Amino acid sequence: MNELNYEEIKQRLLSLVPIKDQKREVMLQTASILTELVESEQVGAKPIIVGGLSVEIYTASDYTTRDIDFVTSSSTLFAERLLKVGFKKEGRIYFMEELELVVDVVANFLEGDYNRVQKLPIDMDGRLSYVFLISVEDIILDRLDAFENEDTRYWGLELLTRWYDEVDLDYLQEEVNKKFFKTQEMFSEWLAVIKEQRESS
Repeated sequence: MNELNYEEIKQRLLSLVPIKDQKREVMLQTASILTELVESEQVGAKPIIVGGLSVEIYTASDYTTRDIDFVTSSSTLFAERLLKVGFKKEGRIYFMEELELVVDVVANFLEGDYNRVQKLPIDMDGRLSYVFLISVEDIILDRLDAFENEDTRYWGLELLTRWYDEVDLDYLQEEVNKKFFKTQEMFSEWLAVIKEQRESS
C-alpha cells in the first residue's frame, strides 16, 4: 500500500475553499479525496456514501444536504485519518471549518447489498477520481424504512418514481417482503401511485 501524504491530502481539501458555496460539488470532491484514505480491495472497507448525499446524487440535487454520511468497515482507521487531514471531532461527527463541511461515519456495515454499490467517477480538474455510492435500490429501501417521517416518505417515493424503469423491482420486492406489514403496505401504495401516474400520462 502506498504511504499516504496527509499534508498533501489536507491541501487538496483546502483547495476547495474557493468553491465552498457549491455544496454538492465540494461534497463530491471531498468524498473522492477521503475515499483515498482507505485503500482496500474490499468494497465494504471503502467509505460508501449513504444518507442524504446519496439522495441528492440520485435526484440530481433536487434534494439537498449539507453533510456526508459514510459507511465503512474501516471506521476506526477512517476516523483517525480524518483527523490527520484537518477534520475536527465534535461528538460523533467530524467537521472541517474551512469547508463548512460535516462528515459522519454512520455505521460499520452497509444495510444493503455490497454487490450493488456503485463506483461513481468524479472529475477533479481533469484528474479522474471516484466515490463509492449505495445503490438506488438500497437508498429507496432506507427511505422506506423511515416512511413515518413525511419528508423521508416523499423522497423515497420520488426516488422510486424517477428510477422506476432502471431499478431491480424483484430485488426491492424481495427485500420489502422481509419487512413488517406497514412497510410492505407503504411500498404497495408507492407502486400504486406510480402506476396511476404512468397510466394518466
